[in-house]
Amino acid sequence: MSTPISIDEEEKYNVERVTRWTLHRMLEFRASHDLTRYLLDQARTNHRQTAAEMHANYPIKGVGVKATRASLTRHNFDQPYFIIDDQPLAPEDLFFKVAEYPLDGASCSYLFTLVEEYGNFMVRTFYPDYPPFKKVHTAWHHGVYAGMNLRNPVEMQKAKAAFTRPFGDEGAHISPQAIRRLRQIKEQRNSFAHEAREDFEFKAFFENTIAIVCHIYFLCMPDRKEIGVYPFEDILGTWR
Repeated sequence: MSTPISIDEEEKYNVERVTRWTLHRMLEFRASHDLTRYLLDQARTNHRQTAAEMHANYPIKGVGVKATRASLTRHNFDQPYFIIDDQPLAPEDLFFKVAEYPLDGASCSYLFTLVEEYGNFMVRTFYPDYPPFKKVHTAWHHGVYAGMNLRNPVEMQKAKAAFTRPFGDEGAHISPQAIRRLRQIKEQRNSFAHEAREDFEFKAFFENTIAIVCHIYFLCMPDRKEIGVYPFEDILGTWR
């Protein structure tokens, strides 16, 4: 079993700073996602008005592929290129494609990356000699994997140890819910990245990623009782 590592005040400051930055970025991204979803829905609902506006200057061009062995290795602009991205495109042909854009899947994949990088930073702080990190492309969450049978007490205990071990103490307390959240987002992210599936809900995925960041924070900073982050004007005074 690994031994918890004590960190000095400067390192605690950096942990606090990176945690707040990560949460701040995730919360801002949630607003950006929701705004994008709203604008897409508005464009689809008011498609006639939007199409009329787009007919004015055709801001969206048709993009196609016309590849040869030579065009794939073009060395100067006098040669043909395999991507042709300046074709006239009727706006009416676009609107039925709006619903096909994988906004939720792409957004969830980005949130997963933020959680992964946050956890990796914390490992480098608390357990810089963590053996798996000596391998290339190993992330902190590698020991909790999609498909784990968490109803099995032995598997749950194994997953708890795998969650906490990278941060220097595999015997630390961690909620079973944290393990379930991590397994779920890994399953969903993999289904999107490897199978192009998007059969999950963005809001639930977002909540899971926020919870995991907070679980890691409280695991590594046991003296902290609360963390509050709100990246916008606090109109209601909730974060005062």
